[in-house]
Amino acid sequence: MQKIKEKGCREAAEFAAALGISFLALGLLRMLWRDVGLKLLLEYGAVSAGFAGVAALVLIWNKGGRTVDLSFLFTGAWFLFFTGERLISGTEIEWYLVPYWVNILLVAGICLLIYSICGSVRTALWGTDALFVFFMISNAFLKQARGHGLDVIDVYSVGTAMKVAGNYRFRITRVMMVGIGINLMMIRLLCRWHRKVAAERKCLGKGWICRLSCFVFPLFLMWSIPFSSFWSSRNYVASYSSDRNGMLFNLLLEVPDVIFMPPKGYSPEAAEALLSGYEKEAAGKEVTEYPNIIVIMNESLADFSVFRELETDVPVLPFLSTLEENTVKGYSVSSIYGGNTATSEYEFLTGDSNILYHTMPYSTMIQREEKVMGLPAQLRSAGYRTIAVHPYSNSAYRRSIVYPSLGFEEMYFQEDLKGLCSVRNGLYASDESNYGEILRLLKEKGPGERVFLFDVTMQNHAPYQDIEKTVRFLGADGYDEVEQYLTLANESDLAFSEFLQELEQYGESVIVLMFGDHQPSFETEFDRYLFGKTKEEMTSEERMQRYVVPFYLWANFDIEEKDGIWTSMNYLSLFVLEEAGIPLTAYQCYLKELQGEYPVISCSGIIDSQGNRYPQNEKESLIPEYLQLIYYHMCEESGSGQRLFGLGETTGNGE
Repeated sequence: MQKIKEKGCREAAEFAAALGISFLALGLLRMLWRDVGLKLLLEYGAVSAGFAGVAALVLIWNKGGRTVDLSFLFTGAWFLFFTGERLISGTEIEWYLVPYWVNILLVAGICLLIYSICGSVRTALWGTDALFVFFMISNAFLKQARGHGLDVIDVYSVGTAMKVAGNYRFRITRVMMVGIGINLMMIRLLCRWHRKVAAERKCLGKGWICRLSCFVFPLFLMWSIPFSSFWSSRNYVASYSSDRNGMLFNLLLEVPDVIFMPPKGYSPEAAEALLSGYEKEAAGKEVTEYPNIIVIMNESLADFSVFRELETDVPVLPFLSTLEENTVKGYSVSSIYGGNTATSEYEFLTGDSNILYHTMPYSTMIQREEKVMGLPAQLRSAGYRTIAVHPYSNSAYRRSIVYPSLGFEEMYFQEDLKGLCSVRNGLYASDESNYGEILRLLKEKGPGERVFLFDVTMQNHAPYQDIEKTVRFLGADGYDEVEQYLTLANESDLAFSEFLQELEQYGESVIVLMFGDHQPSFETEFDRYLFGKTKEEMTSEERMQRYVVPFYLWANFDIEEKDGIWTSMNYLSLFVLEEAGIPLTAYQCYLKELQGEYPVISCSGIIDSQGNRYPQNEKESLIPEYLQLIYYHMCEESGSGQRLFGLGETTGNGE
């Protein structure tokens, strides 16, 4: 027994020395480059010393050895969490908050699962380490690319992500390198330490009851998080970013969003009865004929004047900021930030807010043979020729499958549009050439034919690199990405002004709606410039502002000018239909009434008619009927769908 204690003391001393080395490495980073905050340094020293101390005491004094393996697994889980989440991924959860310790438990749970199968602490630690570090590096790169980390819905858009990933240059920071180094050193030492004592201990893995417990406990833990009301009742909800919850905890909280469980109290009969009450309200303006409709979802178009006026050497959006004649404009609150463009598409085209599931509808909801009654199908039944245009790959977000399901008759992708050219060294198509293709399609249509054309641009897509800058940011130095984005936005403004000039001379009536799909993601320091604080320090109201994008509705005929409107993506189509004089469906009549009470409904929050803001997790108490209708529309098959969500037999040109 004395020999075991002596060996335990020696190994504890060796491990303490490794802790000291890693602590010095972090301290060196802080002194030379200030990449590590003092709070993080103190946290690492205090908590890691505590974990290592407990492990050492277990090894020295535990006579039966039953807790030896557990001590190694939980100590390893702590180091994996710290080096992965805190250093590699850059997540800043305070150590005294519940998510901090839940994430450590989840990492330990993965260790226990592997351990229960193989019975080896070393295999469990190295296996968990390989998985965790891979996902932490992926999480860090996603945060660089789009401003938030890994989400469950990313599983459905891996193909699209791989297509654009080659356009990015990812940065491996000094902190990431130190984190990987500390990670490998500590796991190696833990395994070495365990190997020396395991032969002389009766370890946990020898009994089948203990092995079974190690298998069942983590499964129970992982099941209880997404399906227990405990977390939601305490306002722990998926934040669409792992920054507040940690990656593993956040992913589990998102699981219900991809299972599509019906909302509380759901009844298809009640949903259908609710909509049936709005059937008689459908009415449109008195018009001689419906106008052509062009909708442009402009990639990453943002107007930062909603936060504060940017100091630039030239105006960024000179045309759009002064557009007033025959124009309705304002701001729309998106459900996404920095990526997942197709979510905004779905919300606009169907009227279904993504607030119910936080999912990727194009990937999870619409399958090959399914038909979804939305704006394209509605306008098609009203006599429109429906066209979708996207100057990029036809496989991105499964658009080639989804667009026909939504009611588009024709689709044109990058390979179909021969007049495209790029302003970004062949990376993405320019707005100017994209609009040129729209004008070509308009000119080629038959006389008297009415067209609904939905276009998704690509010019302003990240990454913002290797772009010749024509706009300089004067607010501060070092915002190279911001300047490159502002250059692209300035070119978008010019291209749109030339596009509208062409349509002013067009011989038929045209309505154009242009809106941004989401804000671009930049260096984290830009948040401090806009708000005077970091993302982690923002209030919920300030976080919602990161989802605000502009919209502009213009017509080449007389319409009433409006400005300063606040809305969300699910309502935008109502503005188009109202100006075009097209009768609303029963569902759209419901949305019109809901808009009067809650003009903004998105994953980033809810705003009522009095300007009060609510977090999205209060949706069940604020908009329970809307949630029921979203589920009915998305998930139920009903013969009433054509009548309640479409126009049925209505045809013609408004005569």
